[in-house]
Amino acid sequence: MSKLYEALQQAKGDRPVSQPPIFVDPAPAGVAVGLDIDIEMLGLYRSLDNVFPGLHQKVILFLGAKGGEGASTVVSNLARVAAERLNRKVAVLDADTLHPAQHRLFGVSPTVGWDDVLRGAGPAEKAFCPTNSDRLWLVPVSSARAGTVQVIDAPGMEGLFGALRERFDLILIDGAPATVFPDSITLSRKADGVVLVIEAESTRCPVANTIHQQITNAGGRVIGVVFNKRRYYVPEFVYQRL
Repeated sequence: MSKLYEALQQAKGDRPVSQPPIFVDPAPAGVAVGLDIDIEMLGLYRSLDNVFPGLHQKVILFLGAKGGEGASTVVSNLARVAAERLNRKVAVLDADTLHPAQHRLFGVSPTVGWDDVLRGAGPAEKAFCPTNSDRLWLVPVSSARAGTVQVIDAPGMEGLFGALRERFDLILIDGAPATVFPDSITLSRKADGVVLVIEAESTRCPVANTIHQQITNAGGRVIGVVFNKRRYYVPEFVYQRL
């Protein structure tokens, strides 16, 4: 049993998920990071594989209800572990146009963003930005328009996702908070699955349930929840035996 709580129940086919499974708690208060994070990200990757058996190119959207819940950190850590430790070809699409963070987390300075491509700046590959890993690429928001609301153009996004699926095994989307940027809900239908990132003791259950229903109504599929920043109120060895 993982030292951090994990209770994934495999989704069956295309059946709607009324109670999304809890995937993992990647950064609870008081628990060391580093190797622990890598172990949890490996578990999260295996859980996604269980939800989509036989699907070789996976597009997963990570969404928080509001800013600061840790979605960007979960995405960057999962991408890094999948690329470096599992030898997968991974792309991170930063879809948080208001507060893009992935370029900072990966230490890159992109010149062309996916929003530039949608405006005719060239083929989708022009927005694929290399990182320090040859198996991990970033698809950023244009630095010239970061911090503004970018309406996601559905026809243009189809071509972008087509190019991503042709080249990468795993495409992780870092979405803007669902309560701040409604287009994140619309974007959910482009992904194979949506993982909600919920901060413990911060995001209220009715808010999470509303976002879940909105995603379902938009044609997306919530496949699980990352329950983030959970605090331990009993000794950790008790959780180890759950």
